[in-house]
Amino acid sequence: FIWSFILRIVSSMIGFLSIIYLFYTFKKKYNFKENFFNYFIFFCFWFYPFLHSRTSSENISLSIFIFGFCLIYNIQNKKTVLLKLLIGIFLFGIAIDFRFNLIFSVVPLLAYIMLREFDEIKFFLISTVFISALVIGILIDSIFWGFFTNTFFQFYKFNMGEFHILNDFGIEPWWYYITETA
Repeated sequence: FIWSFILRIVSSMIGFLSIIYLFYTFKKKYNFKENFFNYFIFFCFWFYPFLHSRTSSENISLSIFIFGFCLIYNIQNKKTVLLKLLIGIFLFGIAIDFRFNLIFSVVPLLAYIMLREFDEIKFFLISTVFISALVIGILIDSIFWGFFTNTFFQFYKFNMGEFHILNDFGIEPWWYYITETA
């Protein structure tokens, strides 16, 4: 119970801080007015506390993704542009380590960043930092499994590869489950 409570508090704090960071990032960019309505709309959706206190890989990875996105989006100082960019890319890699499906959000952003900031040195640095974040995830997974395993390949193999576990889930729409439970 204590460990579950601690994980939920940590998950809630990370999620709440990511939402605050996202709010202030776009507040500066789009000049939101300082009024109660803007704060209420942004912070008081009923599902924010529910989602963030439910510790899951989706919530943690999305919060880390938001931190990385806002960090890259906020780059304005020319002196720290490379450092912020690399930290944001590293956070993207860590977010993928938590939830592999986030790769469909991260890879297009990485492609955009690499095409926009194309330079051989930046391309090499971005690729190295991103791959090192993924390798750190593989090493941590291997430590906890007790043997070396490539979790990205295992995810693909079991869900979409030879075992086709995703096919067992079904293709019914969401309202199918309402009719089945009645």
